[in-house]
Amino acid sequence: THRPAHTHTGTYRTEVQTHSSLEPHGNVCKWDGNDLEIWASTQATFGIRGELARALGARNIKVESVDIHAEFVGGGFGSKFSAGIEGLACAMLAHEAKLPVKLMLDRFEEHTTAGNRPSSLMQVRGGVDKDGQITAWDWRSFGGCGYNGRGGSVRYPNYYMGKAATRRKHRDIATDTDPARSMRAPGYPQGWFGAEMFLDELAQKAGMDPLAFRLRNDSEAMRLDQWQFAAEKFGWDKARAKVNEKGARYVTGVGCASARWGQLGRHGGRRQRYGMTCRIHPNGMVEARNGSQDIGTGLKTVIQLLTAEELGIPASRVRAVSGHTADPIGPASGGSTTTPSIAPAVRHAAFLAKGKLIDLVAAHLGVPVADVTCDNDKVGTANAALSWTDACKLVGPAPLEVHGGRYPDCRDKPFHPGVCGAQFAEVRVDTWTGEVKVLRMFGIQDCGLVIAKKLAESQVLGAMIQGVSYAVHEQRIMDQRSGRMLNGDFLRYKVTGSKDLPELECHMQSVANGHNNTGAAGLGEPPSTATAAAIGNAVFHAIGAPVRHLPITPEKVLAAIASK
Repeated sequence: THRPAHTHTGTYRTEVQTHSSLEPHGNVCKWDGNDLEIWASTQATFGIRGELARALGARNIKVESVDIHAEFVGGGFGSKFSAGIEGLACAMLAHEAKLPVKLMLDRFEEHTTAGNRPSSLMQVRGGVDKDGQITAWDWRSFGGCGYNGRGGSVRYPNYYMGKAATRRKHRDIATDTDPARSMRAPGYPQGWFGAEMFLDELAQKAGMDPLAFRLRNDSEAMRLDQWQFAAEKFGWDKARAKVNEKGARYVTGVGCASARWGQLGRHGGRRQRYGMTCRIHPNGMVEARNGSQDIGTGLKTVIQLLTAEELGIPASRVRAVSGHTADPIGPASGGSTTTPSIAPAVRHAAFLAKGKLIDLVAAHLGVPVADVTCDNDKVGTANAALSWTDACKLVGPAPLEVHGGRYPDCRDKPFHPGVCGAQFAEVRVDTWTGEVKVLRMFGIQDCGLVIAKKLAESQVLGAMIQGVSYAVHEQRIMDQRSGRMLNGDFLRYKVTGSKDLPELECHMQSVANGHNNTGAAGLGEPPSTATAAAIGNAVFHAIGAPVRHLPITPEKVLAAIASK
């Protein structure tokens, strides 16, 4: 409706990042007649069960049942939703050999055939008015998705746009190179790097502090609080005001970026909702079981803690089991939905089991059921109570077993429909060599109600580590003629090591979002969206010129300094 006071145009690029999971893709397959048993490294126990059954049937191999075991998984980051050609090959080889077969990919195969975060190119134009309000946003992006021709979409933080005139175009570009797969917050780290760096450059044009610029434009009330809290903890004002000595070899700078995710859990659809089995054994031990997999996020701990909390007993009395398809159905580990999808079913199952135990104790004590409580490792009334172990003896020789379910969330004007976060970074740049060292980072993140604080913090810190690696280290090097990866190992494909790590700190903001009986929300992916962007903006502040291409390597830093 009116011409902006300041405009800016920029082009940003990110390179391919491979998943680099500690445990490679692989399976052990064993046939017993037409029954197939698989020990798999997977993010989707129930997903690959159906996938392999269909694929083997299509190859005229009779298969009556497929049972998956994935109790322990050494990471996946989005690359292990499918059994893959390696899983199918393993099953077929075992069928042919009539013996168990183990097939694991080597590291080169991991880098080249098991998927990657696709590369991206983003062209951005925008404008702000005299008050620092964004008035126009024009975004065009391209995703380098390899030979599968799709999966390269790039996201951007639209909560800054407000009433701005916006336009967005995206196109995936197929190339004869290794295929893209989902990777921790697909499309977000790429787009957030381009968008958040563009915001810093636009703020500079408008003569505004980058944080003040975000506070002026961010439309999410939750993050407005997070920005201010984290800025104070990080010491933003003092660090931003520091002036590097003219001509100094080492210069420092600070930057910030936002995080966002919208997934809050699922209940399994109309046909079969996610479930949980809870067994109370006569010896006082409790077993909580779900067939979903724990890929390293701590799902077992979440199950253990919620069960113990509902039953009013120490967590040491609860054994959590996951990763076996013989147990109730659970989700694949994707979209930051595993914990918020399973947690409500955990509480429901424990609640039902508690009710049955209370019935037994009430009958034993001869008191009304309504007067009996289950808390503090005791079951009974204020005047007469049994210890937990004595109460469990009433169960009899067989365990008391119940099945709980996951019901749809409350969607009636939900409070805070997603999760928010923000991260701050400080870097030191060697202006002689172009080397970038990330000195420290501070992150704040909400994930609904925090269930296990250490595990939650680990997710944020792990995302920061992965983001540091993405920002300054990881780069796939390709043969320009053959399209073959030349650095498909951990010697030449650089991943952040312990000596590369900055001082890391995070703060979990617990939010009672009112969606379900636990308040759990997504956490695995949202903190990974902000890190590379915050580091890129810190480098921009340090050297006074943007490096618009990840990874931020020495030659790019020196070129940016020279261009200034």
